[in-house]
Amino acid sequence: MTLIMLAAVLFDRPSLSMRNLALAALVIVVFEPEALLGASFQLSFAAVAALIAVYEWRGEYLSKRRIDDRAPQGRWGALRESVVERLMHGPGAAIFATLCATSATASFMANDFHELSPYVLIGNPLTLAIIEFFAVPCALVGAALYPLGLDGFIWRYLKMGIDLVTYLAGLIASAPGASLPVKAFAPWAILFLTLAVLSLVLWRTWAWRALAIPLAFIGLMGATGGAPFDLAVPATGDSAAVRLSSGQLAVMGQKPGAFAAEQWLRADGDPRLSSDAKSGVACDDIGCVAKAVNGRFVALITERGAFLEDCARATIVVTPLYAPAGCAAPIMIDRRKLTETGAVALRFKGDGVEWTAARAIDEDRPWSPAPLERRKPAFVALSDEERREEDARAMEPLE
Repeated sequence: MTLIMLAAVLFDRPSLSMRNLALAALVIVVFEPEALLGASFQLSFAAVAALIAVYEWRGEYLSKRRIDDRAPQGRWGALRESVVERLMHGPGAAIFATLCATSATASFMANDFHELSPYVLIGNPLTLAIIEFFAVPCALVGAALYPLGLDGFIWRYLKMGIDLVTYLAGLIASAPGASLPVKAFAPWAILFLTLAVLSLVLWRTWAWRALAIPLAFIGLMGATGGAPFDLAVPATGDSAAVRLSSGQLAVMGQKPGAFAAEQWLRADGDPRLSSDAKSGVACDDIGCVAKAVNGRFVALITERGAFLEDCARATIVVTPLYAPAGCAAPIMIDRRKLTETGAVALRFKGDGVEWTAARAIDEDRPWSPAPLERRKPAFVALSDEERREEDARAMEPLE
């Protein structure tokens, strides 16, 4: 995005234009199409598109105002116009820019990170003011004094600004309601919310921009109606999240991944930390067990010695190991299954189970190749020694 805008400056073309932004998005999508589904792409382009739309609208407004020569009438009119101009070029500009960018990225923040930060209108302008007061002078003066070895006190001054930003961030983050949990969206909700944002920033007339209202309404309906899950298992199989009879999620595993556990809880609209979501789960050195919302027992096995007992009593067995062929559990999620499906989420519906897998059954793409085991003409049984070696490799941490 920055390179294309700088190239526009070199060729004496407008740099802040929606065409340049569209060209930057096109280049990224051509070379990295998967970036379209990433939070970085969505947040960056949504925020910049909103700011450019406001910038273009402001330029058109000022041009019309100069042509129409709409000068304020009287002393009070001149004073009011002066105050408005100062706000638009001072603190008001930072607040308005933050409001536009936050509004454009709110749906993507909620969809990707499952939270909203209502105090961003306070935190961002304060942070920008502090950065401009500390960082900008330090960068200029420090760069000039660095060759002379006289820049030490400059960086101490800069440290004061960094400490102040950190203090204010912690203060705002600790305020009540600073972070609002949002449940996972329905898969189609973010599409309509994206169309609503595009309608606001791309169309030139307010009649066409009004299309954003029904699109946003449909998207918000999907944002409140996302499909819940009752069991979530990562691709590694060494942890899981299970819904208890209380309706809350519990994290299973001796050392569950903090990031994965946090995402499970956030997707369920649960503000608890992963360390606080272990009640209702019994663990020992060889695994964990829990009773799910529908009364089914879920067992997480980390050592091969637990298969004999848990396969006989558990309805669902989750393990990073290769399960033995004689395991009687109705639902088995072991290393072989996860290699084929990737991470999985299960939803219990009466006596049935609805599966959602990260990898489709027949998926075989250059950026997501099918597992090699699936391409073999027939299943090859592993010896005890080979199985122990596979289990040892499965328990190794991912690089």
